[in-house]
Amino acid sequence: MRNEGLHVLLAEDNEDDVVCLKEMLADSRLTVSLHIARDGLEALRFLMKHGKYKEAPTPDLVLLDLGLPKVTGFEVLQYMRKDPELSRLPKLVLTGLSDSRWVEQGIEMGADAYLMKPLSPAVLREALRLHLRDGAALKAAGTGEETGGEILIVEDNDDDVLLFREALAGARWEASCRFIKDGDEAMSYLLKEGVYAQARRPSLVVLDLHLPRRDGLDVLHRIKTNPRLWDLPVVIFSTSDREEDIRQSYERGACLYVTKPARFEEFQSTVRKLSFWLPFMAGQTVMGGA
Repeated sequence: MRNEGLHVLLAEDNEDDVVCLKEMLADSRLTVSLHIARDGLEALRFLMKHGKYKEAPTPDLVLLDLGLPKVTGFEVLQYMRKDPELSRLPKLVLTGLSDSRWVEQGIEMGADAYLMKPLSPAVLREALRLHLRDGAALKAAGTGEETGGEILIVEDNDDDVLLFREALAGARWEASCRFIKDGDEAMSYLLKEGVYAQARRPSLVVLDLHLPRRDGLDVLHRIKTNPRLWDLPVVIFSTSDREEDIRQSYERGACLYVTKPARFEEFQSTVRKLSFWLPFMAGQTVMGGA
């Protein structure tokens, strides 16, 4: 580990988010030098070591908001991807944008993970653990705690379950998958009730809307209003393309709404999209650009 510790460049124009991230990094017990750029142009100058940043260190990790002034986060990603040195740096998108088009664009431009605001300390800690280059330093700082590394898929259609299994196998994830067929059982699993007392906390919940006993929108609402579960990323995966279902899902806190594709090749492509919400999955780096 370098004597000066780890360098993190935070490109963020929202002062409240800057303060929150500073506090989270301080609580992580890491020796971190945090460098803050208030707009995309300043971030690029830091990365290129231009002007007053001539002596700036090369960061170990970049936390990048997408909605930056002057130069957007997408444009910063695009520049970094073209530079042989900068393209190798871990780049974590930190944003409130949840539209699947932004996700796809981030993947194409080389982002390594997509972290939704508001960000929880647990998610940030695990993202740092995976993506910072000095893993030994992270363990020494007490951030080496293992996460579940599990995807909870709540789906009652056996054909879709089979497609999921095949698509996940093709993606070569090291995560395990737990399949549950109704909403009540899903909540019991997440709350570790009854036979699920020893259940692991999943890294991602994939949720169908039309479930027996308790529908997906109700499960989503219960997850996002529970202080123990609210920071879990939840993706809605449904046959419904009704505007009302999509609107309610996002209003209740879904990261992404995906209409189930009919063809297996499209199913595989969708799985790749889902992987963008697994920045902190144990032993697994998130798929980014080629």
